[in-house]
Amino acid sequence: MNNLTKNLLMLNCVFGPNNRLIEEIDDYIDLSEIENPKHLLDGLMDSGIIDEKKTAGLSKFIDQERFDFFKTYIETENIGVCTVYDNTYPERLRSIDDKPYVLYYKGSLEPLEQGRNLSVVGSRKASAYGKWVAESFVSELCDQGFNIVSGMAYGIDSIAHQTAIKCNQYTVAVLGSGIDVIYPKKNKSLYHDISKKGSIISEFAPGFQPLPFNFPYRNRIISGLSDGILVIEASEKSGTLITATYGFEQNKEVFAIPGNIDSINARGTNRLIREGAKITTCVQDIMEEFYLNWQPFEESDKQSIAYNDIQVDIIDALKQGEKSILEIFESTGYSIADLNSNLTVLELKGIVNQGNGKQFRLCRF
Repeated sequence: MNNLTKNLLMLNCVFGPNNRLIEEIDDYIDLSEIENPKHLLDGLMDSGIIDEKKTAGLSKFIDQERFDFFKTYIETENIGVCTVYDNTYPERLRSIDDKPYVLYYKGSLEPLEQGRNLSVVGSRKASAYGKWVAESFVSELCDQGFNIVSGMAYGIDSIAHQTAIKCNQYTVAVLGSGIDVIYPKKNKSLYHDISKKGSIISEFAPGFQPLPFNFPYRNRIISGLSDGILVIEASEKSGTLITATYGFEQNKEVFAIPGNIDSINARGTNRLIREGAKITTCVQDIMEEFYLNWQPFEESDKQSIAYNDIQVDIIDALKQGEKSILEIFESTGYSIADLNSNLTVLELKGIVNQGNGKQFRLCRF
């Protein structure tokens, strides 16, 4: 381990992911030239950058030779480490505000640099509808080659990771705790699955507990690792909206699944749509923003989806081209009410999309 990495890790362990402070120290002192940690302490004391409390904490860490224990621990636990100066550091994070100077990880970071990454986030208290949407969308996103990034929380996050693993697609969990602190504890099995088939990432040193303010802070990394953020269910004060806000600030594409106006879990997503997020009813809506070609289902795939008679007739009508609901009514003869409910189901399945002028079109056939 070189001097630069060693000193950055030591600062991260003592001060936490206080990246602006570490940046100030890094600008003032050439950390690559300091081999003896006591010389680092002396330099910081002379600089006036850190206060007495931080000075005492760093002095104690050095005097008790805690770094040697720390280094042995991460090696024993197979915890990877990279700093902003390493080639293994995720490129997408280099351009974000308050970028993490140090990342701890389990698994492989390499697939993050390959293809598209999409964050899938949402309510911890997901409804049955939200769970279904999450599983359906993530399955199709995986089919289209997207890596899935989320935060391993209950609800939408967990479903996004689980679905990606089932699809044998790379997934990343960004923690709000130390890399070795599993939170929530009930996600222990999911944590190990992700570390084997994807990657667990944290900017918090091993042993760091999941304090409430950690989670909003880590959300900038969830957004930063991704090319876009898909929000599936969020209340008006949901922490999920913080991830979306970081997405807007980082100039990422933000997608939101619309919901019923009387649903608590839809107030956040509907607000995002008002604020400029793209209303998203099928995976093609996401693909279009990245100028990617939608890969249509093969004939065998069509057979695997069950449709009722009304839906079959709607699909047949739309095979002739875009139609308004009145034109579909004239073609099929079903009531407007029946057509509306079934068109909604087909939109949620990603079969039908509503374009400009309330014209319906097929996404897949």
